[in-house]
Amino acid sequence: MTGENIVGGEYEVPADASLAALLRSRFREQADQRAVHIDGGWLDFAALGELVFRGANALLAAGVRRGDRVGTLLPNGRGFLAVWLGASEIGARLVPVNINLAGETLRYIVGHADLHALVVDSAVFPSYAAAFGETLPARNLIANGADLPRARRFETLLASASAAPPPLLEPAREEPALIIYTSGTTGRPKGVVLSRAAQLAHGWYYGKDFVRLGPGETSYTCLP
Repeated sequence: MTGENIVGGEYEVPADASLAALLRSRFREQADQRAVHIDGGWLDFAALGELVFRGANALLAAGVRRGDRVGTLLPNGRGFLAVWLGASEIGARLVPVNINLAGETLRYIVGHADLHALVVDSAVFPSYAAAFGETLPARNLIANGADLPRARRFETLLASASAAPPPLLEPAREEPALIIYTSGTTGRPKGVVLSRAAQLAHGWYYGKDFVRLGPGETSYTCLP
């Protein structure tokens, strides 16, 4: 697949590539190498693979299927990685919601996104509950970090989930992977859809051409 980057050049991603397939190759071939530093420590690719597969199987156990939208109100952490990359494994569509939102904006995004499931961190839950009041949605709410009313505990789902990889899906280039909402400064927030092809192409360009990461090098991100 080929596309134009932000400065007008060309970059390519293999047409048969998928995020799940690329990660699985790293889990196998670089199992003992450092993958990500998160929650105060390093995960090697083998440990990251186990987390991702448990996340995928936990979402399946929660009733999430290919094409479903999964929202997150999560800070950076293992929980976010498990949901994000686990959703990619099973073809679900991630809708990351800014944890600093509150009130009408938060209520609008959660309602407009038509989520099949929402994974919310216990530290963020008071803002979520305040935004909805007595109309708090009870549909497939999953709690991260502590028990919450009418919610299943994500850590429990993870612990009981299989660490075996789910069946690898055939890549669908134009299938939505992410829905990211704008800030809404000039009106209602708008959901921007990023296809699986675009997600890979952006990551490919960022790593290979923009910051030019080499083997063993690390890139810092402050955003989920």
